[in-house]
Amino acid sequence: MNIIRIIKKKYPVAAFITILLLAIVLRIPVINEKSFWLDESLTVFYGQKSVWANIAWTRSDVHPPLYNIILSLWLRTFGVTPPAARSLSTIFDLLAIGMTFLLALKLTGDRNISLITML
Repeated sequence: MNIIRIIKKKYPVAAFITILLLAIVLRIPVINEKSFWLDESLTVFYGQKSVWANIAWTRSDVHPPLYNIILSLWLRTFGVTPPAARSLSTIFDLLAIGMTFLLALKLTGDRNISLITML
């Protein structure tokens, strides 16, 4: 805990960025490690469809259509490959890590706890 206190007092922004960089370093090397899984294949299949096809499909599904609509635009921009398809989820994952810090900071008011929660 002493190292967190030192980081908090001297480098709170650096600690935040370091944790995000660690998250990136852990995710990027494995983004192209395997082919699509079954659920990923289905998501990418519908991600290649039009906005209206995604909305129609999700009427009978439990998942809301927003992710598939965003993925559709993403795949049209970056291509239909495992790294391209997974990179959108990776970006959302990194945003969630940052939001976790902000939520913990709002709930506790303590940067130490927020950094640990983020980590």
